[in-house]
Amino acid sequence: LLFVGFATLSSVLSLSAPPDYYSRSTAYVTQAPEKVASGLSSLGGGDSMLEEMALLESATVKQYVADKLFLTVKPEPDWRPSPLLYQFQRAFAILHLAHTPLDYGQLAYPQVSAARMEFSKAQNNSYGLSVDDSGSYTLLVNGKAVDTKPLGQTLSSPSLDFTASGFSAGKAQRWKLSITDPAQIVPEMALSLRVFRIGEKSRTVGVGCTQSHPELSARIVTEIMDWYKKHDVDSRQSASREALVFIDQQILSVHTQVDGLRGQMKKLLDDRSRLIASQQSGAVTQSFLQEGVQLNDLRTELAQVRGLRDQWSKNKS
Repeated sequence: LLFVGFATLSSVLSLSAPPDYYSRSTAYVTQAPEKVASGLSSLGGGDSMLEEMALLESATVKQYVADKLFLTVKPEPDWRPSPLLYQFQRAFAILHLAHTPLDYGQLAYPQVSAARMEFSKAQNNSYGLSVDDSGSYTLLVNGKAVDTKPLGQTLSSPSLDFTASGFSAGKAQRWKLSITDPAQIVPEMALSLRVFRIGEKSRTVGVGCTQSHPELSARIVTEIMDWYKKHDVDSRQSASREALVFIDQQILSVHTQVDGLRGQMKKLLDDRSRLIASQQSGAVTQSFLQEGVQLNDLRTELAQVRGLRDQWSKNKS
C-alpha cells in the first residue's frame, strides 16, 4: 500500500510539471588508419573514444551550434502547461464547446535566422513575441508592442533586432524570448547536452539534448552531428594528403639513394679492370658485392613504397 501511494504521488508530481523534450542521435566513430611509417601522425578519425567524446562536447562545437541557431535569442513557449493541467483544460473546453488550449509541443518551432542584441541593455527587459493568424508578428518589450511586421521580416527595438520564420500557419500564438549573454551561452548549453558511449566496447557515441520544445532539441542534436561528420571528413582528407606527401618524400629519398649507389657501382666497375691484378682487387670485389646487395635492398624498398602509395591512392578514391 505504501509503495502504491508513493507511485501515485510520483505520477501526480510528474504530470504536474511542465514537460521537457529530449532528442538524441548517434554516430559511429571510425578507427584511424594505421600509420604508414614511423613519425607519421594518426590519419583522422581518432583512436580514442574519450577524445572523440570530448570533441563532441567541446566549447568549439557548442559555440558553433549557438551561432548557427542564434541561441542567444531563443523563443520559449509562453505557456507551458503541465500534462495534468492540460488534460483538465482540454476536457473542460470540449464539454463547453470552446477552443482547446494550445499545446506548444505540437506547434512548429520558429527558426531565428538573424539576431542583433546589446545584452547590457537587453538584460534589463523582458521580451515576447505575439503571432496572429493573419501572417504578422509583434515584438513585445516589457509587455508593450514596439514593432509589428509580416512573418519573416526583421523586428526591431533599441537593444534587440531579430528575424524569425517557420511558425505554424493560421494559429495565433505567443512566445517568450529567452536572451542569454553571448559570453555565457556555452556554459548554458552544457546544462542541456549529454554525450555518452553506447556500450562499453562499442565505437558508437550518442548525443542527447533536453529543451522546452521537441523541435529545438532535435535541431541542436542535428547541428552537432552535422558538424562532427564534416569535421571527420575534413580531418581524413587532410590526413590522406599528409600521408601521400610523406610517401612521395620516401620515394624521392629512395630514388636518390639508388642513383648514388648506381654511380658508386659504375665507378667500381670502371676501376675493376685497372685494379684486377693489384692487391686491392679483393677489396674492390668485396665492395662491389656490398654495393650490389645494398642496391638490391633499396630497389625492394622502392617497390614496397610505390605499392603502398598505389594502395593508399586507391583506398582514398
